[in-house]
Amino acid sequence: MATARSVHTATLLLDGKVLVVGGDDSSDYLDSTEVYDPATGLWSPTTNSLANRRASHTATRLSNGEVLVTGGNDSSGYLVNTEVYDPVTNQWRPAPGNLATGRHSHT
Repeated sequence: MATARSVHTATLLLDGKVLVVGGDDSSDYLDSTEVYDPATGLWSPTTNSLANRRASHTATRLSNGEVLVTGGNDSSGYLVNTEVYDPVTNQWRPAPGNLATGRHSHT
């Protein structure tokens, strides 16, 4: 990976690649995301970063192949916002709606 991180997520995409999202690099929360391609052994960044730095969040692959990221925490506390990754465009966008309550380390 380009950035060492902990308390991130790793989500298997439909094409066999792995999306790594956010986390903490021991000095700050991260908004960076990377995709690992096991066919080539290479890591590459996504086109854009998360709107919010986050760690201890969830990243769930949806039936359409997109990945929904919810909650987590940053230096301000528990997050309510949600974001969606589209593997076709390799881009992040805000998800429609937020969590009613901020949460982290949830399932």
